[in-house]
Amino acid sequence: MEEVSEEAAKPEKETYEVSRDVAGTLRKTDPETGDVELYTSIDGILQAVPKMNWDVAATWSRLPIMKVHLFIDRASYERGGMERSYASKVFPEGLDLIAAIAWWRKRIPVAAPGTAKAAQRAVAFGVFEGSFNAQVSATDPPILMLDASGEVQADDVEVIQRKHQSYVKRRELEKRWASKGASEEI
Repeated sequence: MEEVSEEAAKPEKETYEVSRDVAGTLRKTDPETGDVELYTSIDGILQAVPKMNWDVAATWSRLPIMKVHLFIDRASYERGGMERSYASKVFPEGLDLIAAIAWWRKRIPVAAPGTAKAAQRAVAFGVFEGSFNAQVSATDPPILMLDASGEVQADDVEVIQRKHQSYVKRRELEKRWASKGASEEI
């Protein structure tokens, strides 16, 4: 029988902290890099956004949402981009996608069916910005766009991986600048 050394028998040291959000989402934070990964129910996301692809839901279930931009309709966003939002909300700790969608839906005007206001409800539009470290990033964030009718357009796995690589490169660049004594203003 093989003999196992004491060092090999010790459990691997965890280099991250796991906590549970108020809403029940697990949050894994790496203390060295600040990277945050959420564990949100994929089924819950698919119930909130039935038209979302399962693979996209699986990817977005792990990203904290840092900002939501509210628009009257998709055309307002397409005409002027983020500057055309009538309101934006920053979630300082990052929020799971289900909670962020619930927050957005509470702000969609409600009206009696068959009225002009009810037709307006169907055109409400939101842009959700994800993050890799539960902070607003200097790099291009993952984006998910959702309208009140349930139509969704989101960055897929490949795009999010590319944006994560850009985020990691930026983080390394900031470390190099800090080690050289460069000021924050640069």
